[in-house]
Amino acid sequence: MFVLLSTAEWALAQGLLERYNVTNLDVRAGLPHNHVNGIFADSRGFVWISSYGGGAVRYDGYTYMRPNLKTRTGSISNSCKGFAEDRHHRLWTVYDENVTVMDMVTMGRTVPRYGKGDISRLLAKESVRVYCDTKGALWHVTRDSIFRYTFNDDGSVRHISAAAYRGNTPDINIRDIDQNGTIWMSVVDGLFRVCDIGGRLEYREIAPALSQLRGLYVTDLLRRGNDIWISTNQGLYVYDPYNSTLRSYRHTADPRSLSHDYATSLALTSDGRLLVGTLRGLCVLDDQTDTFQCWNSSTPGCPMASDFVHQLLVYGHQLWIATETAGIIKLSPKPLMLRNYVNDPRDPRSLSPHPVNAMRVEPDGTLWVGTVEGGLNRMVNGQWSMVNGQWSMVNGQWSMAKRVDTLSTGRPTIQDWPTTPCRCWRATVTGGCG
Repeated sequence: MFVLLSTAEWALAQGLLERYNVTNLDVRAGLPHNHVNGIFADSRGFVWISSYGGGAVRYDGYTYMRPNLKTRTGSISNSCKGFAEDRHHRLWTVYDENVTVMDMVTMGRTVPRYGKGDISRLLAKESVRVYCDTKGALWHVTRDSIFRYTFNDDGSVRHISAAAYRGNTPDINIRDIDQNGTIWMSVVDGLFRVCDIGGRLEYREIAPALSQLRGLYVTDLLRRGNDIWISTNQGLYVYDPYNSTLRSYRHTADPRSLSHDYATSLALTSDGRLLVGTLRGLCVLDDQTDTFQCWNSSTPGCPMASDFVHQLLVYGHQLWIATETAGIIKLSPKPLMLRNYVNDPRDPRSLSPHPVNAMRVEPDGTLWVGTVEGGLNRMVNGQWSMVNGQWSMVNGQWSMAKRVDTLSTGRPTIQDWPTTPCRCWRATVTGGCG
């Protein structure tokens, strides 16, 4: 079992090393604190980092800036929980003590106008989360209530809808899963859809199948295609709304299972792969096998700096991982990927020996390589296979032929290319032409 786990983890680590540069943003790099619980990318390209112990920090790719936004007691809070940006370029920041609103142009504190009223008393409440839905409304979750702010064109508050809730978890996660201005929210009685009906917030049942989640701590929600993925403190779930079914993924003795039952965050890569953060590192779903490859502090060759993942953020082609003890782990695509194929005297199935002196690429991507006194090698679809007893490669290993000086289509020049599919002519010094 240990060998299987190590092999799977090593394969994932090798993929990360090949495709990404791994950078740690921690106290050694200037981050105020290593306990990071949230990451948010604003519309201007800055990344905002929330932490316990370091408060709110803005990162521009080089330096960290802490906004001078004092609480109602006159101090700057060190217990930041997260951010949301409204359509008027104001940053709403959640602290244990309250919510602050900052004008992102002046970087100064502001309070949106509300007719003859004042929302300051609502912002002063001990809060849990802020979130901007697809319709531009701002949701504000306090310890016992949820508020929905809608805005006029000038940025002033048009209307505030509210409802009470009962929670039994340290945090409340909300998402506009339906992309219509309603949110999914988990409370003590289960997972519900919260709708604004006539200016009042109402809880609506989503589906009977989701009653299985009652009492669980829902840490994140994500739509992927037609399915809704739900991470909880007791496993990962996927809800199929068309068939109204709920499947689960749990940690088992199988090394390809979820690395830990406590799943904390969900994200999609730029090419649509599902990422799951847990208390035992990062898991990547393999859709073909319906299993996971996991990266954590025990991964050989490329150990993860911290197993305790709080949040995942895919920003462009970058992956940002907020951790509890190692700050942020940032994975950035390498601008250039090089893979060298050389002869290994210790491996009888490596590339044929001696210098490469001829290469051709067919329209379908098949690569032909000729080496001095080494013979002809062929690669098809990224894998090598033996051709007529010559040197070739299967699954990354080579086999052998004679010296090849040119590759062509009927005469020994390298300028021509075959017009007949799957036929390659080779000219040799001592062995004629084949």
